Amino acid sequence: MSKSFLFIEGIPCEVLKYAQEREKQTSAVGVNAILRVDRGSVMEIKKRIQGKDYFKVTLPDEYQTKIDMRFGKILWNYDGNLYTARVALVENTYDSISQVTVFDYLEPELTNTRIQCAKTSAYVVALENILIAKNILNSSDLEIIRKSVENLEKLKMKELYHVDNVYDYWEF
Repeated sequence: MSKSFLFIEGIPCEVLKYAQEREKQTSAVGVNAILRVDRGSVMEIKKRIQGKDYFKVTLPDEYQTKIDMRFGKILWNYDGNLYTARVALVENTYDSISQVTVFDYLEPELTNTRIQCAKTSAYVVALENILIAKNILNSSDLEIIRKSVENLEKLKMKELYHVDNVYDYWEF
């Protein structure tokens, strides 16, 4: 059996699993795929798409056609030098329609995450106040702690999408 590839900005990504459909309202192509890519190719893809809303994708078995697409959710795993990623790709014409219900796909997780985030923030503030009141921390200690975590936000965001096995998330 020969390998199949999807190309992102000309970079080949080995296709391990693939599904494609057209959105009824816009006829936009939607792709769900599990891809395998080496670390160097991932870095090159990031470099080529940086700052772009859409990028050129060549789909398997359609090597003559390049489609302007963007990423949806990406779940990934890294093993040695290879990334395995479950990616969603959406054609640019999909974004031309009103996305009134786009957040419906994120419920109830989005609401629950917001509630949990608010609770955690309130907990941290209460904990800070107790530690200051007991003279365990002072305001300069808190400032050092706050500055140390400011830059972690962007670095840790990608960890939200790291999974042990991307195949566990094939169903969308």
